[in-house]
Amino acid sequence: MENNQNKTNNSKRVWILFGLLVLIVVVAIIVTNINKKKASPTIPNEQGAESTGTTTPKAAPADLGLISPALKDAVIMIPGASPVKNNVVMTMKGEVASNNAAPMAPNAPQQTEAITKASVANDNSVNKIDVSEQGFNPNYLKVRAGSLVNIAITSTDSYTHIFAFKDASLSAVAVGVGPGETRAIIFNAPKAGTYEFYCNVPGHSMRGEMGKMVVN
Repeated sequence: MENNQNKTNNSKRVWILFGLLVLIVVVAIIVTNINKKKASPTIPNEQGAESTGTTTPKAAPADLGLISPALKDAVIMIPGASPVKNNVVMTMKGEVASNNAAPMAPNAPQQTEAITKASVANDNSVNKIDVSEQGFNPNYLKVRAGSLVNIAITSTDSYTHIFAFKDASLSAVAVGVGPGETRAIIFNAPKAGTYEFYCNVPGHSMRGEMGKMVVN
C-alpha cells in the first residue's frame, strides 16, 4: 500500500513540475514578444504632414509614373495641381496641358482642391491673390512668356468667386473658390500681351472684380 501511495505522490509531483515548466515557457514567450514590439521603430507617416510651402518643386507621387511613363520625371509644385515636367504643365496622361481647353477638362491645367492659405504663404513662386466684393488684391500680374505661372486664389469674404481670363486662349485657366477658401492652379504663360482676368460670377466684374496679367 505504501509503495502505491508513494508512486501516486511521485506521479503528482512530476505533473506539477511539468505544468510549472510549461507555464514558465509560456510567460517567457509573452515577455519576449512584448520586448520585440517595444523595440520596433515607428515609421512616421509623411503623407500626414502639412505642407508649409516651398519654392523647391516637390517630387511627384510615385504612382504618376504608373499612370503614364511620360510623367516619370514630373514634379508636383503645389499639391493637387497639374504635374510639371521640364517647366511645362502636363496632363495626367503625360501630354502637354492646353490653356484653351474647357475648364477642368482632362487636357486642361487642373485647379487644386481647397488648400490652406498658409501652405503657400512662404512660397515666392506662387502669385497669391485675394478676392472679395472690393476686387482682386493684387489686380496686376507680370510674367514671362512660356514661364510657369502659379496662382493661388483666396476668397476673403462670404461670397463664391471664379477667377477666369477673358481671352479664349486662356479659357482653361479658371479657379473657383467658396467663402474663405484657397485654391491654386499652374499653367504656362501665353505669348506676350495683356490678358484681363475677372470674376466670372454674374455681376461681380461689374462691381470691380477685375485685373490684368501682362506677359513680356
